[in-house]
Amino acid sequence: MSIEERSHSSRGFGRRRFRKLAWRHNPILLCAGLAALLMVPGASTLLWVLLGYIRKAVWHPGWVLFGAIHLLVGSQVLTLAALSLLTKRAERRVLQEIRTHTLT
Repeated sequence: MSIEERSHSSRGFGRRRFRKLAWRHNPILLCAGLAALLMVPGASTLLWVLLGYIRKAVWHPGWVLFGAIHLLVGSQVLTLAALSLLTKRAERRVLQEIRTHTLT
């Protein structure tokens, strides 16, 4: 085994393999999880505007709209990811129930 092969095998699971498996088994969860990251800039923008309003009494309505939209879309997509997980789990339970009843 060469040094390159050892370094690749010692990395563990790997990001590329994780993305491939996530895309194959539950693509909605993967896309929704990534899109839920919109909440981070939305919340930080709203916090920045709030601190500016408290410190200097300066209000930025455009930035508030930007932050609120990102926070709203991110929370909706996070809800979609949670529903995707629940649906996948229910699907597995139904399939397991079907298999147990067809075998007996």
